[in-house]
Amino acid sequence: MVKASSGQPHLNGREDNFILKSFNTKYGTFFYDSNWGSNNPNHRKLLRSYLAKELLNPTFLDLKKAKIVPYISNSHTKMIGGYFKSNNNLTAGFDLEEQSRISEKLVARVSSKEEIHLIGNKYSHFIWPIKEAGFKAFSNIISTLSEIEVFKVTPASSNGFYGQIKAGNKIGLFHAGTLNSDHLFATVVVNGK
Repeated sequence: MVKASSGQPHLNGREDNFILKSFNTKYGTFFYDSNWGSNNPNHRKLLRSYLAKELLNPTFLDLKKAKIVPYISNSHTKMIGGYFKSNNNLTAGFDLEEQSRISEKLVARVSSKEEIHLIGNKYSHFIWPIKEAGFKAFSNIISTLSEIEVFKVTPASSNGFYGQIKAGNKIGLFHAGTLNSDHLFATVVVNGK
């Protein structure tokens, strides 16, 4: 497995032609690669094959069975795709987003004024990936992003924000930040399903 310093992307050359990058968060590690972006027509197959091999778990070859592994979550944009593996097998949610595709109107549709004020108008675009990752982590108890509430936000020392979100009576912990000039990430972990 690739190890990276906390909060800093790390390159790892591999014999299978992936230039896999990893990023440690407070709650786990995510791995990403341009081969897993949706510009590659085989991106889903490549990611599932990689997960099956890397994690020695053949259930990842069947997308329906892969959903039974709650501590792994994946996401992609056109340019990159990846997966997040939570620490301690906590239920995980992960989202990658192109910042240029997140409009104020989109954020306003799923957020309250209090949430935007809490994170700051300048950084409100982070709310979208936080809620997308939260939706994956809370998928068994909610049906829309607006059911998730961002209620605690703390700036991370090196990149983005840490905080808490809730849906119903469940609380999740998040880390959201900037991956590169146009990509944002968010990871969410929840204790239990």
